[in-house]
Amino acid sequence: GNDSNYSDESIAAYAQKAYDLLQENPKMSTFAVPTPTMTDSSTGLPTLNGSIFEKYLHAIIDVALESYDARTQTGFDLMSYAICTVSIIDEPDLNNTLDRVPGVANQFENAISGSKQYLKAQANEKGISQAFADEIEGSLEDFPLIVSMTTAWAPDEEVADIITSCPLISLYDTAAQRDVYAQQQQRWIYTCNQPTSPYPTYHIDDTLVSARSLSWMMSEYDITGNFYWAADLYQKYVGSGTYLPIDDYYGTAERYERANGDGYLLYPGAPYGMDEPLPSLRLEAIRDGAEEYELWYALHENYEQAGYDWTDIQRKVSSLIYQNAKVVSTSERMQLARQAVISLLEMSESDLTVGITDVVESGSSVTYTVQSADGCTLTVPENSGIAVSGSSGRWELTLDTSDVEALAFTVTKEGVSETFSLEESSIRLIGAQELSGATAQGGGTLLKEIVEASSEGIPGTEEELLKLTFGAVTGSNQYVTIGGDIASSLGEGTKTIVLTIYNPTQKEMPLRVTAKFRTSTYAVSIAHETLLPGWNTLEITDLSLTAAYSGAIDSLGLYFTDLADNYGERTVYLGKLTVYTF
Repeated sequence: GNDSNYSDESIAAYAQKAYDLLQENPKMSTFAVPTPTMTDSSTGLPTLNGSIFEKYLHAIIDVALESYDARTQTGFDLMSYAICTVSIIDEPDLNNTLDRVPGVANQFENAISGSKQYLKAQANEKGISQAFADEIEGSLEDFPLIVSMTTAWAPDEEVADIITSCPLISLYDTAAQRDVYAQQQQRWIYTCNQPTSPYPTYHIDDTLVSARSLSWMMSEYDITGNFYWAADLYQKYVGSGTYLPIDDYYGTAERYERANGDGYLLYPGAPYGMDEPLPSLRLEAIRDGAEEYELWYALHENYEQAGYDWTDIQRKVSSLIYQNAKVVSTSERMQLARQAVISLLEMSESDLTVGITDVVESGSSVTYTVQSADGCTLTVPENSGIAVSGSSGRWELTLDTSDVEALAFTVTKEGVSETFSLEESSIRLIGAQELSGATAQGGGTLLKEIVEASSEGIPGTEEELLKLTFGAVTGSNQYVTIGGDIASSLGEGTKTIVLTIYNPTQKEMPLRVTAKFRTSTYAVSIAHETLLPGWNTLEITDLSLTAAYSGAIDSLGLYFTDLADNYGERTVYLGKLTVYTF
């Protein structure tokens, strides 16, 4: 989207290059139209140079009209791939440049209006069909002026009709927040060095599930575009708008402040004798998410054709990965969700046209509505505990998740059958406040504080943390116990617990986790890890197996020392505890 030479030849070449790239790579989704700027003579503020900008739109229209085939009366609508972002109003709420938005919006709208007139004249002159001309005009009307926002912002009505507000994905965390953007022609979201976990990011410190989950959210929340500011930042930002070269492209993780990996998803291939760039693992995860978006897209089309509603089942499956805009998944749950959408798509494409529509949850009871073509029968596994009502073509399946581990059924007609299963699960997010109430002193004097990560200078999250400060000990360990409702909720149904811990020192720190079961006098060790400086994620899987032998858990112990010895004062921070139950 960059072009500093605004000659007519350069503008025409830019539009042609966009067309050529789209012909070479049909999966290319968008291209940015260059946005030259100028000073508004009436306000003295920087604004969009509407006259030059309009020339780019004319060039795009010219290329589209040149592709017109009179025989088929169709062409390639290049305008439908175009997007617009203007750097002088990037994050205007953060950069205190909101006063520039009306002027830019006015220049943009005038350029669109002039381009419509140009399109009409050129289409008439060249004998272009009305249908193709209308298609390009529709793309001009839908052409988004994307304005990234770090906070929720309600612009003036006349501006709101022109711009496409593009919030951080963290501003999609509630239904009320999502409703703010529901009336826009297109919905866009973005990430950069913010937000941070538990929201989706492309940061190196975050999980690959996080990078992958963004496409799932885009599908469920009907988000048109994902606006990411740079994928090939091979410089380091040092402040005041200055970037400096870096020597080690593979070893320099932080290239923009406060986020490892922000601004780049590719690495140069030259060190390995390759001319092309190499993808990061994060980019491969993004690709997987894009593929899963396509699975949902195909499922939506099949359900719409069959007259089914996909809203409930998509929410149910996606809950394995995220809640609202917070990622709450593990790689295992990610795979379960992927397999579920594949199975749903296969059932919808079969001759039986099987679909799961309504999902109604009330306490531990869940009722699924299953629909199919006429003449089908539905069965559930023997002694499954699943109650079935209904008749051919529509059934209701009710189960109690406290007794039944999974939804499972088979639909059959004339020797053809489709089978589906989905493990029932729940996710419990335990924040600093709840953790504090359940955490007690074990070894060493203990000071507990609820703190903001930013106030402690801790990167990577904006959530409250539980700060644990241990006094010095002699011949003892420094540890805490976590009991109460948190511990008692863990048991045979617990699949995984995940705890984030921040080590504020520059040295490694031991961590040993124990569980005290009600049937045992002593606590048993269930995990032994080393906490590296910075953020650490402790994941304990198959806790249910241990609980099956030993019964309910009375308390967990977090030991930050290996053996009883003499230790000085020590501080650690606990983030969120996530409990996954199947």
